[in-house]
Amino acid sequence: GQGVLVGGSADGNIDLGLGEIQHPGGTTLAWLALYGADGTPVWTQLYTQPAGGYSQTFDVAFDVSGNVIADGRLFGPIDIGTGTVQTAQGIFVAKLDAAGNPLKAKAIAGADSSTLAPAPNGNVYLGGLFNGPLDAGSGSTSPIAQPDAYVLELDGDLNLLWSLPFGTTGWDVISDLELDSQGALDAYGIFSQTVTFQGCKPLVSAGESDLILMQLVP
Repeated sequence: GQGVLVGGSADGNIDLGLGEIQHPGGTTLAWLALYGADGTPVWTQLYTQPAGGYSQTFDVAFDVSGNVIADGRLFGPIDIGTGTVQTAQGIFVAKLDAAGNPLKAKAIAGADSSTLAPAPNGNVYLGGLFNGPLDAGSGSTSPIAQPDAYVLELDGDLNLLWSLPFGTTGWDVISDLELDSQGALDAYGIFSQTVTFQGCKPLVSAGESDLILMQLVP
């Protein structure tokens, strides 16, 4: 198999199995690690930022080619080895090869909690919530209230293909994404009050918030 991918954040020195990695202090830093099926560490990485920055890995997965795709919270600049990407408040998306060598990185302004699902064609789906103007590369969209939800698709170079922000005056978030056997994208989350999608009947929550399940076809 490809092994087990793990990610998180560190506020101090951290040992992920290949020796202690020195933390510069003054910030919270994202890390990634790959372990073999027997738990043996293959590679580990801690990404540095200037003091006052913040990064935390949310989700990580292998794509169809065996590359590693990761996303997480980002305040300030970060460099995974492909040059600096930054946002005052948002998320990062990183692409590495199976050996942990950096390939691509992207910052998405405004986004916060995020989950990802690699597509069979090498693209990447992202979903989550956004508290400020969401800008993944095609201009910003402000939330109706905080937070609103989004689903978007990036190509293999992490360029934006499309985005679907939606929300109400209550709490809205996409918390999980799954691809079915036919290639359709299933998105799960929470919505409040009434939300409407083009071509669909309005969804009205029965209480403070309800589960939302929507399917997006290629």
